[in-house]
Amino acid sequence: MYRKRFLYTDVLLGIVCRWYTLISYPDIRCAIPGYNNDTYAVQSKFHAELINKSIPFVERDGKLQYDQCHLYRSPGSINRTIIGCNKWVYDKSEFQSTAATELNMVCNNSLQSSNAQVIFMGGYFAGAFIFGALGDRFGRRKALFLSVVILFAGGLALNWANSYTLFVVFRFINGASTAGMYTICFVTGMEFVGPSKRAWAGVVILFFFTSGYLFLTGVAFFIRDWHTLELVVATPVAVFMIYWWLIPESPRWLLNVFRLEEAEMILRHTARVNKVTIPDSAMQFEKEDMDAKLKMPKTSIVQLFTHRTLFFRTVVLFYSWMTVSLAYFGLSSNTDNLGTGSLHLNSMLACLVEYPANILCLVLMDRLGRKALLCAFMTLGGAACILSVITILYVDDANQWSTVTLSMIGKLCVAGGFGVVYVYSTEIFPTVVRSSALGLSSSFARLGGMVTPYFIDLGKEVEGKWGRALPLLLFGVLSVTSGLLDLTLPETLNRDLPETIEDANNFSRESPYSRLKNDEPVVTKSPTINQPLLSN
Repeated sequence: MYRKRFLYTDVLLGIVCRWYTLISYPDIRCAIPGYNNDTYAVQSKFHAELINKSIPFVERDGKLQYDQCHLYRSPGSINRTIIGCNKWVYDKSEFQSTAATELNMVCNNSLQSSNAQVIFMGGYFAGAFIFGALGDRFGRRKALFLSVVILFAGGLALNWANSYTLFVVFRFINGASTAGMYTICFVTGMEFVGPSKRAWAGVVILFFFTSGYLFLTGVAFFIRDWHTLELVVATPVAVFMIYWWLIPESPRWLLNVFRLEEAEMILRHTARVNKVTIPDSAMQFEKEDMDAKLKMPKTSIVQLFTHRTLFFRTVVLFYSWMTVSLAYFGLSSNTDNLGTGSLHLNSMLACLVEYPANILCLVLMDRLGRKALLCAFMTLGGAACILSVITILYVDDANQWSTVTLSMIGKLCVAGGFGVVYVYSTEIFPTVVRSSALGLSSSFARLGGMVTPYFIDLGKEVEGKWGRALPLLLFGVLSVTSGLLDLTLPETLNRDLPETIEDANNFSRESPYSRLKNDEPVVTKSPTINQPLLSN
């Protein structure tokens, strides 16, 4: 019941996360000096002649186009000197206004858009730690409500940001609060789900995230002004403030802080909704059990790096998280650079391919295993990106649909890899450091997202078809490398999860069929981090 409510927030997070990582650029050229009502669209024959006299032509993608950043100092003279400009006009056929055009993130300031995306990811990076710590200290419910309030206020404030500094400050705040909502919802939701359902729950959440992404694509098609779109995206966040009254505190957290009566009340209500009978003896949380938990030796995440086997596996997983995030956000953000199709159409296709990716995860994860599926997703996705380089360079413009097709195949595979790597990492890291290790893994994913804009900008620095091909080549090579490295990891299908550092170090030597299966409802007396409070 509570898990379903958390899924609704993932629709919103799909909208918010994709909106804040997109900064769109229309075609531009320098504004003609002294022509106050200049527009990108040609107004008349006289206007066309004035543009041709004032703006030099450059070759881009094999075509002569207006220079975006320069104009002639003396348009009517024979020896015309080319100079830079500080005022531009923008093509409004696709967007009425964007943050990039309003704040002039173009030409010498073009790196500002990439920096803005990096700052958003930096906020996401920081928010995962900050709100995770707040959730552990003050409770999941309070941390979730705080993140909702901050995201709502930050989203509205961003709409009135009239300078680049304010723009990136509010984006950082929104990135941090977005991470807080996602992290707290995921953790609390998983604490209400038994072990047999965790892989399923970890993938189903992606369907709702993708639905939010698809909704944003549709809304952005009809709303072409970024201020209006920002309000449409930010306003629904307020609805989730009612979760303060709908979502209870996590029983696991309550047990950890010895608030036993509150935990028992929530567990009994959950059992009643799920039509499970709990014997009174099962709810006797003995003091000895709690004392035993307090006396357990503390384990640090540093110990993952003190054993050669664990060190190698941890590095491989961190690299997998970084590359899958880089390729995912890269292929999502590169949809306007594929050579054919509109930005909205390509974005919608990039969104829709995530649905079959998630379905493949659900169907194949418990059949092929985590390792084989992750390796297949990453290598096939990388290969598709590399093949798209060939179509960009050697296929004529009329058949560039092949580039879009290969790019979408790459996006499908990478989206599937994102779904697998989370579940896979959860099962490889030992219980004693699993939460910290997953948090650090997520940090490496944010690092991948932070460098993505610079990969795309690197392609813009290279002229011609190679400029369009270079980002896809980089995404492909890194993905294939990640897929091959994943072959060195142990398979976790039908395996007991490792509890200690020693268990994780000896993981590959254990029998792959040692996991016990129990279909009877169970209520644990003193749950560990790896056990459910109510499982089935």
